[in-house]
Amino acid sequence: MGINGLWQAIAPAAHHRSFAEFLTSEAVERTSNGESLPVIGVDASPLMFEAQGAAIRARKKGGSLARIGRNAEYGTLMKFLEQFIRAPCIVHVVFDGGARPVRKRNRAVGQGRSQEHYLAGGFRALLDAFGFYWSIAPGEGEAQLAHMNRAGIVDFVFTSDSDIFLFGAVRVIRRPQMKENRDHIEVYTSDALEDQDSGALSRSGILFLAVVAGGDYNTTGLRGCGFDTAYTLAQSTELPQLLNAAISTEAGSSNVSDPLARFRRRLRSGLITNPNLRTKRLSAAHGIPESFPDPGIVRQYANPITDVGPNLVAKRDVNLPDTDRLVRAACDILEWRWARTYEMLKSSAWPGHCMRQILEMKRNGITSHMSDTDYYSKANGLGGKAIRAILKITTTSHPGASGVFKYCGLETWIQSVNVPAIQAYEEVMRCDIGPSAKFRTSATLWIPGKIINYVHPELVAQFFHDEACRQAPPRCGTKRAASASPPRTPSSHERRNLKVHVTEVYDARLGKIVLDLCTDDEESD
Repeated sequence: MGINGLWQAIAPAAHHRSFAEFLTSEAVERTSNGESLPVIGVDASPLMFEAQGAAIRARKKGGSLARIGRNAEYGTLMKFLEQFIRAPCIVHVVFDGGARPVRKRNRAVGQGRSQEHYLAGGFRALLDAFGFYWSIAPGEGEAQLAHMNRAGIVDFVFTSDSDIFLFGAVRVIRRPQMKENRDHIEVYTSDALEDQDSGALSRSGILFLAVVAGGDYNTTGLRGCGFDTAYTLAQSTELPQLLNAAISTEAGSSNVSDPLARFRRRLRSGLITNPNLRTKRLSAAHGIPESFPDPGIVRQYANPITDVGPNLVAKRDVNLPDTDRLVRAACDILEWRWARTYEMLKSSAWPGHCMRQILEMKRNGITSHMSDTDYYSKANGLGGKAIRAILKITTTSHPGASGVFKYCGLETWIQSVNVPAIQAYEEVMRCDIGPSAKFRTSATLWIPGKIINYVHPELVAQFFHDEACRQAPPRCGTKRAASASPPRTPSSHERRNLKVHVTEVYDARLGKIVLDLCTDDEESD
């Protein structure tokens, strides 16, 4: 949706990133400066329509209800929400309101201005369970998000609709476009667009492109004038500024005929005489109707209905996912069994819970491994004392994982969230879940290593110390003395200050120089 051809035109301004890595870097930087996690604004409508379309396509291909699920649409929405919860961010989803345009892309939007999408109610229940914010815009959610982005209420807008630039957003994350890599995103800023082309890619220039080349509210635009022609005119003429002035000068007035008449004359002249065009666009120039452009459509683009009142404030408190509500939603809305529900909790909800909790503790100056039992009780205990150790560090199998963006597998006590999860499941499903699930006390939660290294560097130091002790060969000519007692576990203070040294030692057995890893204590022996 949006202006056909705009994404291709602005591609050089894109900053290609991993969604997980980008938000992790943002979160760590903001937390270190005492700021809250980045706030991501999301338009609900494209997600719901994509979920609806995915279910329709699956059923057309012969998929049965047993295979694709009775509520396959919500399953698709869950995939989006799991991606968001696995990233350290605050999510604010905006739904369309009753004053949205009644027609879009040449189709009626619902059956009246006030009718909601049939997935909206269940979607909001899932958002509440994940701890995400949501609100209802007075008009189009996309326009409201752009306004919130300019006002600093959301830091980035996550969308696939290029109209977001038309409405004035300044920091945009384009949703993943590759099915094989749902973590790859494109990040755009208004500054990058202006640097690429200060004429065509300014807000006035993009408004001109929507009106002349066609957009959501009028897909045709000016007949005979495609995107390339419109882009060239926006680059090389003052037509965008003239159109914007025509609307701005007559803001609030129903009579914009004279300013728009001047715009039509200049547009007609540009189509015939502009030397930057490949050929003269005589047919388009002579075919400009006196009703072009429709003032109502231009106003919908330039001045969409948004909430600009004093109650529109940033929501930057970090909410943790509610395990009880997630399990109930998985049972009631998605009709999931325990195995699938637990996998969602372990792979998405609980890692998201853990990373948000420990980052918030770090921002508030709460030290790790403290004895504040009241805090941990309120926070459900997936940070601090709940983390026992790093079991493994990997560069694969997780979103954005690479040699420079690693994940830590944390051995974590989960009783405080697992018990209410089981109780909720048994209550809703009216069944006994079995002893194996009830007696589970820990799980491996995968968290970006950059977060762990920032919040709990002592765990990283301990992991590499243990790895060095396991992998380092014995020193040449020495034997380890048998110890009557097991080695002492370093204290948390010692782990934080633990240093691993690498030296070269000649190994007579191997006949070559090898690397010897030792700690400060071993080096002083």
